[in-house]
Amino acid sequence: MKGMHKIISIICACVLFLNAFTAAAFASETGTEENPYIITTAKELQNINNNVSAHYKLGANINLADEEFTPIGNVDTGSFTGSFDGNGYTVYNLDVYSGKYAGLFGSNEGVVKNVVLENVSVYGTRYIGGVVAYNTSLGTVESCKVVSGIVETDGGVNSVSIGGVCGVNEGVLSGSFSNGADVKSSASGNAGGICGYWNTALTEELKNVYNTGNITAGGSSADSYSGGLIGYVESTVNINGSYNTGNITSSRYTGGLVGYAESTVNINGSYNTGNITDSYMSGGLVG
Repeated sequence: MKGMHKIISIICACVLFLNAFTAAAFASETGTEENPYIITTAKELQNINNNVSAHYKLGANINLADEEFTPIGNVDTGSFTGSFDGNGYTVYNLDVYSGKYAGLFGSNEGVVKNVVLENVSVYGTRYIGGVVAYNTSLGTVESCKVVSGIVETDGGVNSVSIGGVCGVNEGVLSGSFSNGADVKSSASGNAGGICGYWNTALTEELKNVYNTGNITAGGSSADSYSGGLIGYVESTVNINGSYNTGNITSSRYTGGLVGYAESTVNINGSYNTGNITDSYMSGGLVG
């Protein structure tokens, strides 16, 4: 009996040690850039909205099935100003039904990188993107991928900007991006496989970027701009080694890579093989 008590005591001591070790490890995460919070559950991912200025990194794949997700950084919590690193993991089954800002991240003023989303269902009314709805002039989005799903809008009071990865980019989009989700909009505005509306003070390069999702946009609106990669370009962008294979159906201004270019678009080593169905001003590369 004494032997049994001794074994039980040893087991209890081991459990207490492991609990203390886990608590100490969790407590050691300070949410700084050097020591980010490690996110491993759906609840922890959603709770980023409780501290949008901290730094985070995924530590496991996350399944958001049966979760109605509130975008990180939105009109209620303010823009996300920290950093988030997908760290080679995948977020599955993102389900967002939102208003002005719809995406995994609603409004970004920080750094969002290495995000991989699979089987997304994202709906919004103005700025809509699988990863980031609105990347502000202070925001950076790096090397993100949307594997599959649908990103869509029926519109609202204002013109929409919708993209498989990013709705609006006014900051930095750098690295390699891809989208396999379908992009659907029945409203006037900008629609792109990667980005809906591009207006940044920086002369940027999109390199090794591709879209395979189908794009259906514009309805009967006269102000619709749809592209395999970018819907509407208002500032200079360089596109290198990139392509679109998704089919595009739009009412006006449609391009295999760019729907409408207000400024300079330099295209090198890039192509489109998707079918384009358009009633007004379309082009194999630029509408």
